[in-house]
Amino acid sequence: MEKISLTELSERWRKNQHKNGKIRIGIKVGHSPINHHLQILIRKINQFKKISGYALTRQAEYDANKHWYQREFSGSTLITYNHDENFLLERFDAVLLPESNFYLYEDYPKNLIKIGLPHGVDIPFQKTVMDYGGGAVFDYILSPKADSSRAEPEAFEDIYHKNIRNHSRNHVCQIPFGFPKLDDFIDEATQAEQSGVNSIVYHIAILSIEQEKSIDIIASTLKKLLDNFPDKRIIFRPYKYDQEHEVIQQCLRIGTEYPNFYLSTAESYARDYATALAMVCHRPYKAHLFSLATGRPIFLCHPDENPISTSDPSVKPCPESGLVQALRSYIEKNETITLTQRLDTCRRLGFHNPGSSVEYLVENIDHIVKDKPHPDWTYYPLDSGNTPLEIGDYTAIQVLSAKPANITLNGIFLKYPSRREILLFLADSYSRKTVLLDYYAKLSLKCFYRLITEGTPSHTLKGMIEYWWSKKGHVLLQHVLDDQEVHARQSIEHADVLEEGFISNLLLAAKDIRTYEEKEEFQEYGILIDLSTFEPVIHDGDLALYGARQLAHQFLEHQATTSHIRMIVDPDARIVGTQVGGMTVQHPAALRTCDTPILICSFAYLLESVLELKKTLGSNRKLYAVCKDPQIFNFLPLLQEMRDHFQNA
Repeated sequence: MEKISLTELSERWRKNQHKNGKIRIGIKVGHSPINHHLQILIRKINQFKKISGYALTRQAEYDANKHWYQREFSGSTLITYNHDENFLLERFDAVLLPESNFYLYEDYPKNLIKIGLPHGVDIPFQKTVMDYGGGAVFDYILSPKADSSRAEPEAFEDIYHKNIRNHSRNHVCQIPFGFPKLDDFIDEATQAEQSGVNSIVYHIAILSIEQEKSIDIIASTLKKLLDNFPDKRIIFRPYKYDQEHEVIQQCLRIGTEYPNFYLSTAESYARDYATALAMVCHRPYKAHLFSLATGRPIFLCHPDENPISTSDPSVKPCPESGLVQALRSYIEKNETITLTQRLDTCRRLGFHNPGSSVEYLVENIDHIVKDKPHPDWTYYPLDSGNTPLEIGDYTAIQVLSAKPANITLNGIFLKYPSRREILLFLADSYSRKTVLLDYYAKLSLKCFYRLITEGTPSHTLKGMIEYWWSKKGHVLLQHVLDDQEVHARQSIEHADVLEEGFISNLLLAAKDIRTYEEKEEFQEYGILIDLSTFEPVIHDGDLALYGARQLAHQFLEHQATTSHIRMIVDPDARIVGTQVGGMTVQHPAALRTCDTPILICSFAYLLESVLELKKTLGSNRKLYAVCKDPQIFNFLPLLQEMRDHFQNA
């Protein structure tokens, strides 16, 4: 591996600028599951004469994972940069950045064109924009496939406050790109067919997201496959950081007794899986790369007493007791799926440019680096030209939405690092995730640790630190400790998320945090938040409900009488005309016929609702939100303190 600094690379470019007119694309790599996908992208980009792709990472990340980088980039060139070299990133014509749920690439210059890459084929464009920071940093997003729900042209205006955006352009553009990892898998499958296909893949998802009853049948399923298909190589692939789990250890012991057992450990599974006649798994996938690249089926094995269904025709659900017969019946058919058929299937499922995604990008790269509009790309403006919300109100609404893993709060803190309470809001947001809890618990604790070890908190913030630690923080920490003890493993993100010695340092820093005594009782659905003052109110007058889904139903169920509800509206045309609480749901245009205060009945779309109502009804209409839970209720004094600071700044 050749490792050079960004300064050295810039000097090489300066000396040879008359010899090399190639477009330069920096590609941010790192110690994460998407790394192999990025390496495929770099390799394919560098097959073209007009463009050069460079693997790029921070020096600190390299130092923390030195052996991993040396192994994974053996035979390649890796560019590293320190904080004082950030300005040199502008020497690239553009950078390609994997989406993240915590990193907003704040160290990348604003004038640098930033291209976002989703981490999987099932990530909708809207999710990349809203949940993975695309609306804060990406000028372009490389979409793997067509979305079923197309966003309105103005869908993302002001969603990310202009104070926290780091775009080079005033838009985020959706490019119909494809998925290089799928292209690579298709190539591997085509080559494997020439030498013969004689394996069965047994694919195990991350155990923390597998169903408990499915985990119970993993060992017995592996043994069935080994016993009943002795002439087939059984490729066993658990998640690599689950290998110390007792169930996986049991499987590895079983495997040692069979010559047809093969443990797949390569960074990419494509070469191993390309040799397989079929794949067996327990987790329902939709459009898994295996079936797309090979054209062969996935057998979704479930406990006999827990039937499962799927809408994916390539997935064949079967009970544990019927797995062997189902596999035999398929293998005996000896079906042949041509490359043309596989590519047609990918296109029919909406995948862009199957087999040639990088070629499409290179052919059209001038539209990116020269800001030339492309007729097939969709451009979404980010700024309406107005300032509908001041940054203090914008932040408060983000907190009231109680959105899990709300990366926008991270963007706000990066812009306003003196507002330490935002770290607490961010810690609480990460703590609200219910999937991959061990990973998000660590992100939450990292934010909290930074809060209690840097700076001096205000009196109000000190009280909320005590409150959050007593209600959530120590529970999350115990979960992390229990997870490490029971499973004896680390998640792949562990090295980057919790540094060595973190837990002992956190315990030391938190040992003096007092138990917080709650002073007021939270009343579910009884307390509303006035969105002009962000103070709690008990409203006893007329209301119009904006939103007619679950929260509206719950709010109405908790009311002694609904006589004060004057109307219910919803922007979704599919809901308009239906009945909720004995009232007919109307279009939001009905709100213009009255001046009734409006209660927004949505947490997920609270910000969008506020922006739309202010846009259509003006800034003087009284708006309320529902207070979600005791944590948010106790945060209200902090929100008011923060807003006062921003207003007086």
